[in-house]
Amino acid sequence: MQNGFLKSCALTLLVFRASIAGATDAILSPAEVYVRCHSQIVRRPPPRDDQQLQKIKAGTLSAPAACGTLIARARLDPDGQVDAGDPTAQEVLRTFQSLHSSWFRNHDLNVVERDWASSNIYDTNEMGYHLTAALLGGGSFSEITTNPQSYRGLRSAALESPFLTEINPMGKIQTVNAHPWMQGDTKPAPFQPQLVRFGRLTGMAPQITGRNVIQKQDAAGATVQLDLNRSLGGGILGAPSYILLSSTLPPKVHVDDQRKVHRAWSKAIFEDLLCRTLPVVNPGDVAGLVQKGSELSFRRQESCMQCHATMDPLAGVLRRIDFNWSTAKTTDNYVVRAMVEQGPGVRAPSSGPTDGRLFFRDYRGKLVDQPVRDIPELGRDLSTLDDLYICFAKRYFEFFTGIDVGVRDFSREEKPSGQASKYRDFVISLGLDFKKHQSSKQLIDAILSSSFYSRRDYGWAP
Repeated sequence: MQNGFLKSCALTLLVFRASIAGATDAILSPAEVYVRCHSQIVRRPPPRDDQQLQKIKAGTLSAPAACGTLIARARLDPDGQVDAGDPTAQEVLRTFQSLHSSWFRNHDLNVVERDWASSNIYDTNEMGYHLTAALLGGGSFSEITTNPQSYRGLRSAALESPFLTEINPMGKIQTVNAHPWMQGDTKPAPFQPQLVRFGRLTGMAPQITGRNVIQKQDAAGATVQLDLNRSLGGGILGAPSYILLSSTLPPKVHVDDQRKVHRAWSKAIFEDLLCRTLPVVNPGDVAGLVQKGSELSFRRQESCMQCHATMDPLAGVLRRIDFNWSTAKTTDNYVVRAMVEQGPGVRAPSSGPTDGRLFFRDYRGKLVDQPVRDIPELGRDLSTLDDLYICFAKRYFEFFTGIDVGVRDFSREEKPSGQASKYRDFVISLGLDFKKHQSSKQLIDAILSSSFYSRRDYGWAP
């Protein structure tokens, strides 16, 4: 999905550049600005009889305002649907959902599965739905890390999801409903799950819980009910798809707070939501954490601890989460991965408090070092950081201009000169304003109204 979307965007940009190749003015005309944004938002130029374009040429409508109306047309109704009678609105929805999904690196559950069954239970577009709902649903952007529930895609298809199939002994194709899924290890029973919808995306709605439930035994031997699609809270952070896609801890391997922790999940949070790559602390920040006599080699090295001091404590937020299979893995059962949440005291950590910790230096170089108890609290803490909003301001700015402004601890480097400095200052100001107004659409409006966007080359200079 990501590669196809990026190729589509690149092709759109080439078509637009070709259409104005003969022009020499540095500043686009209002009509050209509208053609540019329409080509990006709808992924095709506007038709010649486009009413918005005619008003722009007549001087009765500004180009940025016309661009904004394209996004407004795709606003979600109370049922989470985009106007089914407006093809342009439908295209806008798909443009932004594709964009938002492309900001998450992993969409392939098959990488960690024996077969592809989990892909039919968990929608790997789930993270992107949170961002699309923030833009087209009109809610506060902070909900991407504070929403207690997750989202599912609403799609149009002539048939029910038929893709979970196999060839039976008689040589005929049969679906999951005729196949022995199992409900769980403690009480084997047929399990007919609700599958991920397929077809053209028409909207999104809160995830339905209570319909894909299995029974398992926890580490203490107690029978627990597992709702496969239940969010752990914190918006994207606790979405089942996000945890399953980002953590590399294998099934039936218990967290031990040493080698076996969900550190890949905590690393992904910095990359996906803060636009940062580890390490995100200074060598001096971890000097007191190095343990020369530790049996764990990474704790003996300062260079290793620069990453582990951030990843491992934050992974403690998921300390009580294990992965397991929905039932015993046999040749005649489909199985899916499931999150098993162990109760307090079932498995005590080997060292340190039971809480996690958020530990990094923000874009100004200020050290953030604060305990977090669970995913909802982590989400609330992230929603208060400037860095979250600067990250997504950077991403929208890059989508509309092609200019990548790196986000990092800027206190450790000299401020760039010339145009690079202007880009960075603009993205930071966008992010800080974004944190205040909490509107994704208002953020995009600011980009489309900027002097960078109206320039033929976006103001770029070597």
